[in-house]
Amino acid sequence: YGNEYNHTPPQGGKHTHTVPYGEVHNGIIPHSNEHTSALPYNKNQQIILDKKRRQKQKRRGWTTLGTYGGAIVGGIVLAPVFPLGFVLGGAAGGSITHAAHKRHGKKKIQKLERKLAEGTY
Repeated sequence: YGNEYNHTPPQGGKHTHTVPYGEVHNGIIPHSNEHTSALPYNKNQQIILDKKRRQKQKRRGWTTLGTYGGAIVGGIVLAPVFPLGFVLGGAAGGSITHAAHKRHGKKKIQKLERKLAEGTY
């Protein structure tokens, strides 16, 4: 086997490819189409995937803010059991904020898909 870090061939000069279960193949490894069908194949799908990626990044920030807000409110409301209020309030605030923004994002994606289908985007 060659050096794994600089991709040099083994002593004989031929590359051998190992696939799962220790099978060794010299040459092309056949791939099924089930894995390649999920790749973006047109501009519209790429637009939708980019939008989803941006939404996920924004949702992460909003969830963090919801967690902090919930922790503060939980700490104030459950003042006698102060640490427990932080934990419960933070968990509730984060999960509620995440769910609300995810639902909102799905509606935005559906609207975008309609616009792309109509050609008005």
